[in-house]
Amino acid sequence: MPVFAGRIPETARERLSKLKGNNTKAIAVVNYGNAQVADALVELVDILQENNFDVIAAASTISHHSIFDGVAIGRPDDEDIAKINEFAQNAIEKIENGGSLESSIPGNRPYIDYKQLPFIVSCDVNKCVFCLECVSVCPEKAIPDDDPADVDLDLCSRCTSCINICPENARAFTGEAFKAKKPAFESANAERKEPEFYF
Repeated sequence: MPVFAGRIPETARERLSKLKGNNTKAIAVVNYGNAQVADALVELVDILQENNFDVIAAASTISHHSIFDGVAIGRPDDEDIAKINEFAQNAIEKIENGGSLESSIPGNRPYIDYKQLPFIVSCDVNKCVFCLECVSVCPEKAIPDDDPADVDLDLCSRCTSCINICPENARAFTGEAFKAKKPAFESANAERKEPEFYF
């Protein structure tokens, strides 16, 4: 699961909550952009356990930040991949040997509140070729197929899927709030954080 401002995305939470585990083994992993995991991992573990999955391990991993591109450049790197591979091997051994998650997962209950980022996702109509890739990938259905240059910012979760999939680089975060936040956020989250693993 990706981490959005310390939580798993609402849409992802809703979908996951419909899955029933019937004691199926599960490994809970959240991925974040070197800022904060906050309550995302404990939330994911809770949902899985509440839906009768047998959680055997959990992890928080780091990748290049999806909104602020100056944070965690090059992550995951070789060091990250080596740690993740070791975690995977240990998880396989635990599956073979039996046993469930024993570690306490950091986080708060109740979880921190969801917050909507004030950033604007815009489309440069001079670059847009109406390929509709952004429409198909948007998990919130915030981009109308009759006008993909438009974005319903009330629905948009700022997940960056439309930005990353656009073959013309027509989509981007814009606006004064984004421009003002970017340097401070990148400075505050410059220090390298490491993946964390729980068994």
